[in-house]
Amino acid sequence: MGDDKSGKSGVRIEWIKLSGAIVALLAAIIGLIISIINFSNIAKQEKKSVLQQEELAKQQKSSVLQQEELAKQQKSIERFESCYGEVIINIIDPQDGDQVSSSIDIKGTATIHDRCRYVFIVVRDKNSQVWRVTDLLQVNINGTWAGKAKLDDIPVGGEAEISAIIIAQPKAYPVGEHFSVPPDRGVPSNFVCIKRIN
Repeated sequence: MGDDKSGKSGVRIEWIKLSGAIVALLAAIIGLIISIINFSNIAKQEKKSVLQQEELAKQQKSSVLQQEELAKQQKSIERFESCYGEVIINIIDPQDGDQVSSSIDIKGTATIHDRCRYVFIVVRDKNSQVWRVTDLLQVNINGTWAGKAKLDDIPVGGEAEISAIIIAQPKAYPVGEHFSVPPDRGVPSNFVCIKRIN
């Protein structure tokens, strides 16, 4: 009888040990599975983060390229509108000191250019800072141009200053518009001082 009890007790102990080992093994397996899942999630998050960073880098690069393209377009527009360094324009008639009426013919020469071919005539009273656009014309294929300067704002006996501006945009200055400073778009010609006598 004593041997039976001792044998059963030994089996129970062995079973408890085996159960503990099985539980420990299961816990280890579960822990390993959780670690693998966590590692997989971390790897996915890192990959997602890398992809997001790459996408952000692409967007930043695209933004930089767009800004560069806009800057190029702006420079092209400014160059298109002004043509500085590409054209020269001169008034040859009238000349300094000429005595004229209220409406006079203006003649001149200009560089033949594929874009900058529009000429605005601007006039101001020598005692005033206000300029007025009086005519719009185009440069001829032989490099000459002709238009009119209206001296309505100049009193009889007064002196006027005339200039011509060559530009690419025919709508740059509305004819009849007044400016408190000399128009700043386009390439200006020489200035001619004349006197209105009637």
